[in-house]
Amino acid sequence: MDDTHPRSHHGGVRLVQCPVCAKEIGQAEIYIDTLDSARYRDILAHNLLPSAHAFFPSGMWFLLQDNAPPHKSDVMREWFHNHGITLLDFPPYSPDLNPIENVWAHLKRRVEKHRPRTADELEAAIREEWEAVDNSFLLSLAHSMPARLQAVIDNRGGKTHY
Repeated sequence: MDDTHPRSHHGGVRLVQCPVCAKEIGQAEIYIDTLDSARYRDILAHNLLPSAHAFFPSGMWFLLQDNAPPHKSDVMREWFHNHGITLLDFPPYSPDLNPIENVWAHLKRRVEKHRPRTADELEAAIREEWEAVDNSFLLSLAHSMPARLQAVIDNRGGKTHY
């Protein structure tokens, strides 16, 4: 499962995605303004937890998120602990290891084809394209992880083609 929040140049619209796994894409929440720990906690409570329980009814799953300050705060560490969420360590400046970057690039290309001119048009395009993400694409990203790890090792931590 993966979580991130890219910025947009359309009136400050931001998207927090929760979650993506090898089998399917979960709920997304679109919001405006900056993300702080309290907002992030609410987004995860309303999107991540229900999706995770639906995706993994046995309860065994892990969360990969980037190193954004709201993700690493004391408030969030406590919230993750209280909800039994196991975090995967994510090295700083390591987008090669995070397949969500590929999902965002794919989503961005598809949304740009809509040519949104307003925040409302952008939101509609994001929602449409988010729901259209192909599960086979997600599976291929999950299966790419061993090669991604090896490429980073081979490049001694340097940038790879991923």
